[in-house]
Amino acid sequence: MINFIIKNIMRKLFSTSSLLSNDILSLFPRLILALVFIFHGGQKMFGWFSGHGIEATAQFMNANLHIPVFMGYIAAISEFFGAVFILFGLFSRLSALALGFTMIMAIITVHSNAFLMSEGGMEYPLTLLFMAIISFIAGPGKISLDSVIFKKCSSKE
Repeated sequence: MINFIIKNIMRKLFSTSSLLSNDILSLFPRLILALVFIFHGGQKMFGWFSGHGIEATAQFMNANLHIPVFMGYIAAISEFFGAVFILFGLFSRLSALALGFTMIMAIITVHSNAFLMSEGGMEYPLTLLFMAIISFIAGPGKISLDSVIFKKCSSKE
């Protein structure tokens, strides 16, 4: 019996197939991405979590990073509402695209001089960019509002 259990564990451990369904796997990066961006977007949009709100964020980006004010607004809106949509799996690919583009812009404009986060580098935004890419490629899966909404739309055709 013990040999059977050990063999099964070893088979699973070294298997090249997934341990979970793709629908559950697509949920994990979506949830973590959403939580991180709700936090950071909430800081930028509403001043939550010791943030400064949208106006101050846009002005800071303009004054210190030479980013046009409207781009500061777009960054805050993309981060917060993109995260909310990703969380619920609503317009998931578009939201992942918006978050990914926001991270590309952050890497280019703010974090391009170093890699390590401790040096103000791109390590963290690059990680978020790749999580957004994974969410874009994997799609929302069946555990999403996209699945509910678009399943109904495609069944009517």
